[in-house]
Amino acid sequence: MPRRTELARTFFEATTAVSSKPRITQFHLQADSRSSLAEGLAIVHEFFPEIEELDVGIEKGLEALEVLGESTTEEGSTVWLLPKLSVLKARMIASSVKYDDIVSMAIKRNETAALSPQTLSPITLLGLGYGRVQSESLGRLDEAGIKYELKGVAIL
Repeated sequence: MPRRTELARTFFEATTAVSSKPRITQFHLQADSRSSLAEGLAIVHEFFPEIEELDVGIEKGLEALEVLGESTTEEGSTVWLLPKLSVLKARMIASSVKYDDIVSMAIKRNETAALSPQTLSPITLLGLGYGRVQSESLGRLDEAGIKYELKGVAIL
């Protein structure tokens, strides 16, 4: 485990002992690779599972966000990463990145949320920054009822 991950985990473990801490519903996560984003998402989920808004800045490895559209099984129960997440904002450093897979993940998550609203919140806002997206993907977001914000994103 990288040193920065150990430090983050130690910090969050220490803060869980504080009984009067406010409920955390927003989180900003900065990562430089797929693996650090995956580790960061796991730490955020472990210590702040009530996150409703996640703002991610990443240099590369955007595909790590696709885990938000997949469930896992732990001890016979279905578990969703950040089940209360309703606002996802992703910003890439490299403008050549295409966001179409993230759009598909958001739509897939919302389809599942419609079937089990007590277990999973739908994504209501998808913010995308500095990349590219197909116009068809934006049409799919419209059809799914997901609002989107684009900042520096080229529509293809």
